[in-house]
Amino acid sequence: MAVLVALSEGRGDTVSRQDLFNKVWPNQDVTDDVLTSAISTLRRYLGDDSRTPQFIETVPKRGYRLVAKVVPPGESAAPTARDAVPASRQRSHAIWPWALVATLIVASASWWLLDSRQASPGREITPGGIAVLPFDVFSENDRLDHFASGLEEELIHRLAAEPGLHVIARTSSARFAKKTHGVSEISQILGVGYVIEGSVRDAPDGMRITVQLIDAENEGHLWSHVFDVGQENLIEVQEQVGAAVRDLVADPDMVKSAPTLRSRHPVPDSAYRLFLLGEAHMRVGTADAYESAGEYYSDAIRIAPAYALAWSRLAATFLLRHQYSGLPLEEAARQAENALERALTLDPGQPEALATLGLKFAYEKDYPEAESYFERALERQPNLRFALHNYGFALWSQAKYDAALVPLRKALQIDPLSGVSNFLVADSLAGAGEFEAALEQYESCRNALPEYHACAAGLSTVYRLFGNYDLARSTLVQAASLVDEDYVWQLLTEGLLAVQLGEYDVAVARLDGAAKEMPGNYALWRARLQVSLATNTLNEFVGQLEQFRHGREGDRDLALISALAAFHGGDCEKAWVRYQPYLGVQEVNLFDVWDMEAGLSHAVALAYCSERLGLADQNARYMESLETYVSGIPQQPISAQRYLRASYNQLLGNHAAASQELSGLREVGWPLIWIAGKQPIFQ
Repeated sequence: MAVLVALSEGRGDTVSRQDLFNKVWPNQDVTDDVLTSAISTLRRYLGDDSRTPQFIETVPKRGYRLVAKVVPPGESAAPTARDAVPASRQRSHAIWPWALVATLIVASASWWLLDSRQASPGREITPGGIAVLPFDVFSENDRLDHFASGLEEELIHRLAAEPGLHVIARTSSARFAKKTHGVSEISQILGVGYVIEGSVRDAPDGMRITVQLIDAENEGHLWSHVFDVGQENLIEVQEQVGAAVRDLVADPDMVKSAPTLRSRHPVPDSAYRLFLLGEAHMRVGTADAYESAGEYYSDAIRIAPAYALAWSRLAATFLLRHQYSGLPLEEAARQAENALERALTLDPGQPEALATLGLKFAYEKDYPEAESYFERALERQPNLRFALHNYGFALWSQAKYDAALVPLRKALQIDPLSGVSNFLVADSLAGAGEFEAALEQYESCRNALPEYHACAAGLSTVYRLFGNYDLARSTLVQAASLVDEDYVWQLLTEGLLAVQLGEYDVAVARLDGAAKEMPGNYALWRARLQVSLATNTLNEFVGQLEQFRHGREGDRDLALISALAAFHGGDCEKAWVRYQPYLGVQEVNLFDVWDMEAGLSHAVALAYCSERLGLADQNARYMESLETYVSGIPQQPISAQRYLRASYNQLLGNHAAASQELSGLREVGWPLIWIAGKQPIFQ
C-alpha cells in the first residue's frame, strides 16, 4: 500500500523507481525485483492490466505513473473531453488517495476470501520441491540484513546438494520478499510442495534466528526451530543453521557432503558481505546492475585476493555486460579470462568457473568447447542453474532446439520466474515445431512477468509463424511499450516482421538499428538476405557480407548465411565450401523453423547442391533427411512447412505436387510466395 500512496502523491506525474525506493524503503538495500513484484501485486488486486492500464502505467526506463486521477477532498476534477460521454458509460478513476488505499484493502480481503475457490494458474508440483523464502529482518543493524541474505544463500546451497530435493533459485524466491502472497499461492507459482521461511532479530547477546518448514498444501508447520547465537562470525553461524536444516529436511540415508560455506568463502566477513551485495545486484539482471555487481566483487577481492568464487562471479559480469550493454566481446572475453585464470588457480575444477568459461566460448561461437565446459561443470554440480541455463543457451544459439530444451527446462524448474529462461524455453519449443506448447509457454510467461519484454516480443513471433500478422503486429506494439525505442531486440523483431510483410524500407531501417549492437547476428543477416532476394540486390548483399566476414572467417553463423546466398546465386561450389566445416562436429540444424519461415532452408540447399556436384552419398543423406521431416509434417501445417514440402517435391521431380502446394500457399495469402521464383530448384 505504501507504493500506491507514493504513486498517488505524484498526482499523475511519473514517479521514478529511485523515488519509490526512497519513499517506501528508506535506508534499505532493495532490488528492482521487489518493486516490480509490488507493482504486479497492486495491479492484480485492482484488476489492472499493464498492457491497457486503468490505474498504474509503466513508463519504460523511468518509473510508474498513476493513471487514475487523484482528487483531494473539497476539490473537483477539471472538465475534460470525456465529460461529453454520458455518465452511465464512464468509468470513474478520480479518487482520493486514502479512498484508493481503502479500495485496495477491500480488494485484498476479497482476493484472500476467494482464493480457496479460485485456484491460481500454477505449475505442476515437483516432488521434493522446496523454496527458501527471504527471511524477515527485525533490526536497524545493516549487518543482520547481510547475514540474512547469506543465510538464505547457504540454505539453498546446502539443500540443493541433496539427492531427491529440488530447490528453487533465489532469483525466483526473492520475488516474495514483501510477503504479499500466501504459502499456497507461492507453492503454485513456484511448483513446490514445501516452503522454508524465517526471521532474524537482535537479541541481548547476539541474534535470534527462527526457521520454519511449512507444508504448502495445508500451510501446516512441519518443523520449527529457534537458534540463539552470537554475532562473532557470520559464516560460521550460517553454516551451523544450514547444516541443522539440511539434516532435518534431507533423507538421512542420502545426505551428501556439500562444500562448506567456509570452504567457498574463506574470507573475512567484510569481504563476504561485499560478495553478497554483488549477488544481490546480479539477481536484478540489468546492464547497470551487472556493472555494479562487478564493482562489489572487485571490492571483495581487494580485501581477500584469494577469494576464488568472487573471481568467478567477476568474470561472469564482464560476459553479461557484453550481452546486455554491448561491452565489446574482445574486451569482455579478455577480462573474463584473466579473472577465471585466478579463480581456477585458487580452486581447480570450481563448477562456477568452468560454467563461466563455457559461456565465454559460447559468446565466441566456439560451441564444442563451450559444451565441453558446461558438461564438466554439471558433472561437479548437477543443479548449478548458471551452467544449465547457459548450456541451453549455447545449444539454442546453434538452433539445436530439442537438445536445448533438456537443460533449459531444468534451469526453469530451479528458477521458474526467470524471464530469460522462460523465453528460451518458449522459443526452443517453437523452433522444435511444438507451436501450441510455445504459445502456452509465452502466455504463461506474460501472466507471471507482464513487464518482461522478451516474452511479449516472442509471442509476436509465434503469431507470425501462424500467419496471424495483425495479432503479431499488435503484440509487438505492446512489447515496444516496455522498452526504449532503440532497444535492440525490439528493433530486430520489428525488422523481421516487416520483411515478412514486404515493408522493406521499414525492415532495412530496423535491421540497421539492431546491427549497431549485434552486427553479426544470424537472424539479422538472414533477413537482409531475404530483402536482397526481394529487391534483386543479391550481388550487393554478397559484397557487404563478405566484407563483414573478413577477419571473421571462422564465424559459423556468417558462413551459413554466405552458403545460402551462394545457393540462391547458383554457385553450388562456393556454397559447399562454406557448409563443409559445419557438417561434422558442429552439425547444422537442417530444419530450423525460423529459416523455413523466411523461405530458406539449409536442407534444400545441401540436397540440391550435392546433386549438382555429383556427390551421390551426400545427396542421398540429405534427401532422406528431407523425407523424414516432410513425412512428419502435421495435417494442418504452418505455411513455412508447406513451402518446405513443395521444395522437397520439386527436388524429387514431382512437379505437380510442388505446384499444388504453391497454389495452396497463394490461396491462403502467404506473403513470401514470391521467394519460390528466386530459388534455383524452381527455375
